[in-house]
Amino acid sequence: MVIYEPAMQKEPFFGSRVLHDPMASKQECDIIIANRMTSNKIFTRDLFGSD
Repeated sequence: MVIYEPAMQKEPFFGSRVLHDPMASKQECDIIIANRMTSNKIFTRDLFGSD
């Protein structure tokens, strides 16, 4: 697992590599999972069908 976050300075993040280049992350990953944050909620896909 890798994390794409251009602003994150800490590497690694909980044992995962942090990528700063969006094209490099697209080339390296087979699947991309993204969260979307609003002012007070985080929306994410329910991958396991439980929520």
